[in-house]
Amino acid sequence: MIDVRPVNAAELPALRVLVRDAIRDTYPDIVARIGDPDLGAPGRWVPALVALTSRALVGVGLAQRAVVTDLWVARPARGRGVGAALLAALEARVASEGHSRARLRCVATNTRARAFYRRAGWHVVGQHAHERFGHPMVDFAKRL
Repeated sequence: MIDVRPVNAAELPALRVLVRDAIRDTYPDIVARIGDPDLGAPGRWVPALVALTSRALVGVGLAQRAVVTDLWVARPARGRGVGAALLAALEARVASEGHSRARLRCVATNTRARAFYRRAGWHVVGQHAHERFGHPMVDFAKRL
């Protein structure tokens, strides 16, 4: 069973480790080129949702306004519905804030994520270079 709920302050350090490790695992070529990602101040993650299985933190998602800014799942939990549960909860949060459309973006080379978002009803609306590091990005949108 996957439990998705708001993060609590005690989980913020573990959340940051999960995100850092997921980024390192998913984008080793980018991390090798630019270094470990800047996760921002811990307070950035206060509005996050977390996914837990058997009380273990296995995923995290964050949406700000109508934009899903982060969706990370620990490697052992991938392919088990954690990302889908988090994404559905983030979409519900965005809709509850009065938005009828949500947006997100992902690294273009992450074909697994791109397929995941398409299966969840998201549509490609554009492509561009990352504003700071230059790698290709894909923009998605979804009517809620």
